[in-house]
Amino acid sequence: MTARRQLDPTPPPPRWTAAAWRAFELGFRPWRRRRLDGVFLAGLPERLPSNTPVLVVANHTSWWDGFLVREIHRRLRPHSPFYTIMLSQQLRENRVLRWLGARGFTRGSTSSLRALVKWLRERRGATPEALFLFFPQGSLWPPDTRPLGFARGMEGVARALEPVVILPLGICLSMGPNPSPRAFLHMGTPLSGSTSVGEVERAVAAQLDLVREHLTRGGERAEDLWPLDATGTLARVAASHPPESYSAEGEARPS
Repeated sequence: MTARRQLDPTPPPPRWTAAAWRAFELGFRPWRRRRLDGVFLAGLPERLPSNTPVLVVANHTSWWDGFLVREIHRRLRPHSPFYTIMLSQQLRENRVLRWLGARGFTRGSTSSLRALVKWLRERRGATPEALFLFFPQGSLWPPDTRPLGFARGMEGVARALEPVVILPLGICLSMGPNPSPRAFLHMGTPLSGSTSVGEVERAVAAQLDLVREHLTRGGERAEDLWPLDATGTLARVAASHPPESYSAEGEARPS
């Protein structure tokens, strides 16, 4: 029986509860504040359609990523479930994530993928305002990797949740004036569930390019010039701040 369980590609379902997240974050959020020098969000939509799930599609650049997207969940759908779709092997190494809404699947296993699609459709019917997170790269890559290499499985996830709103998200960690890194997350314009994986990949890459340009121009002042409101965008910042305003001295930097 034990051997059969180990070979079964279908993982147990997640046990997401708001109470589990609250209990986890009692210790995790203070611990995170000592290890990250701030989490900066921008580009979040001001409104989302009701009774429609949200699928956040992001690049995968660090161990922190899923916990960073939790900050987006707290702002967009704080009272709805938050599910993360990840490889079963990774989930077995971090079993506590099941209690936080992680759902595993086995890459290349037809039965596992079918079970995932069935579960997604069930969740879509039971909790139509849930927020789902998917990293189509499948493993960690630097944010300046091009192409990002999104897997086509993203399209299957979106089809199972249709109608769904896809939110392309760029995640970048950068060192600043303090020993701990800063986390910058920039979200693009919402996309329909029928959007191809290539289009979603380009949208995520565009968000990463915006963040990279902002960090290049702002340096250690990048966080000071970050939008004060999470619904603000870096495009608006760039339009309202000429290049010379990024200089700490208020003077144009030499070319």
